[in-house]
Amino acid sequence: MKLVLIEWVDSSISPGGWHAVEKKGTRSVKFKSVGFISAKTKDSITLISHVSEKNHPTALYQCYGEITIPRCAIKSIIKLKTRKNKHEEQI
Repeated sequence: MKLVLIEWVDSSISPGGWHAVEKKGTRSVKFKSVGFISAKTKDSITLISHVSEKNHPTALYQCYGEITIPRCAIKSIIKLKTRKNKHEEQI
């Protein structure tokens, strides 16, 4: 799996819930997410942030922390390098 940093923009909801309709303006919030790409479609990219070792003798290969980001919200994708040492397997 490829490790990446994705910079993306999401909408923002007004704090406190209900607010006056006359209030104008739009806000968006910038995010940075780091993870392994687990799925790609023409509309979105799915990242997972936690991945177990792949060939453990007694545990299943598993993951946790999934987020799917719409491609229209993605501003940049930066490929990150992973290191392999004698005690870990390249994921």
